[in-house]
Amino acid sequence: VTFDHGGNVPYIEGQSIGVIAPGPDKKGETPARIRLYSIASSAVGDDETSKTVSLCVKRVVEAGFDLKSCHYNTCRYYEWT
Repeated sequence: VTFDHGGNVPYIEGQSIGVIAPGPDKKGETPARIRLYSIASSAVGDDETSKTVSLCVKRVVEAGFDLKSCHYNTCRYYEWT
């Protein structure tokens, strides 16, 4: 996933970036908790203008306590635009 941040988010390789999914979480609390994602691009971004950042996104499906149900991360269904 690549975002254009207009050069407002300086970073270096190896850092993480926090994303807050819009709307309430499943408990109705707003905003939802911050999720950390690994930055996959170099410090100059993918287009070498220092205005973009790419994230390494992994969809995590965790087994429930009963080992029969699944739990999906909050950002699992968020539509990245």
